[in-house]
Amino acid sequence: MTNELELDATTRADMMALIERLARRYAALGYRHPRVAAVAVVMRGVNGADQQAWAAHLGVDPAEIDASESGLVAMADLSPKLADHIRAAGLAP
Repeated sequence: MTNELELDATTRADMMALIERLARRYAALGYRHPRVAAVAVVMRGVNGADQQAWAAHLGVDPAEIDASESGLVAMADLSPKLADHIRAAGLAP
């Protein structure tokens, strides 16, 4: 797993398109923060980790990973470690 993703323009565009599709789906399901959930799922998926491993890698509580992927947490309320990782990849909502 990597701490930061280095994405070329095409990969970033593909990831953003996936994030938007997931966010629309999550919004339709009633998620409070669908875009945060979509970004969190994509970021973890790119690294190929389950929630426990991803939380350990980032040094956050696994419950935070679950809450972010469930759309329960706004970007402003994520831990700095998780928020910084998302920002560093250029995928912040």
